[in-house]
Amino acid sequence: MTVKYEMTQADYWALNRYVYTHDRRQRLFVLGAILLMPLIAFVNLWFSGLPHWFAWLAAAVALVVWAPGMYGLLRFRVWSQLRAWPADMRRIEITLAEDGVHLASPKSVGLVSWDGVVRVAQDSRAVFLFLSRQMSYVVPARAFGSEAERAEFVSFASSHVEQKA
Repeated sequence: MTVKYEMTQADYWALNRYVYTHDRRQRLFVLGAILLMPLIAFVNLWFSGLPHWFAWLAAAVALVVWAPGMYGLLRFRVWSQLRAWPADMRRIEITLAEDGVHLASPKSVGLVSWDGVVRVAQDSRAVFLFLSRQMSYVVPARAFGSEAERAEFVSFASSHVEQKA
């Protein structure tokens, strides 16, 4: 079974978003980064001798400004990584075969045996063939001609992968 597509920033973001929302360590890291700054501001101002309402206000402002800022910074970092790829490297062809996952782009060809694929996952945006906890081949939903083709792809991959991660 072969699928061809062009990797976009939205596809790359879908992978990162999936990892950040489904991997426990990453979820804790992101929540910690988002909530730690307002908590530090609150504790510092609470014990600083200023009125307590000031500590609450500073924590609320830090949360309202810091959280979207961290999200924006994370998204910018992810998008910047993909922007560095040459345009012709974004055209990808993935073939699932009995010996593994064959990946081809205009400048490279590769094979990952089924032992190298640790997990198959999917959400509404894409199918992910994970090679480690955070590294994956992303196959966007638009690469499939139909929902049945997508289900066949996932079924074939899942039948060859021992879910490890």
